[in-house]
Amino acid sequence: MGELWTTAPSLSPLAVVVLIAGTILLTIGFLIWLALTPDEPADTTREARRRLSERSRAEAARNRRRLDADAGRADHVAGDLS
Repeated sequence: MGELWTTAPSLSPLAVVVLIAGTILLTIGFLIWLALTPDEPADTTREARRRLSERSRAEAARNRRRLDADAGRADHVAGDLS
């Protein structure tokens, strides 16, 4: 079993230092990015999210009406389903 460890190639000390330095730099960069990211979305993002949610609600209501009409549970007008 000792032969496995003696025949395995090892990294040079410089490669280990480079890997550790890269890990440290990426960690510090991530923490800085995390600290600078705003907690609340910008107003434009909030407005876009509001529009999307309204569109999703309208689409969900339209799909509900279509499913009800297909199942014969509701009276529907053909123009209302589009």
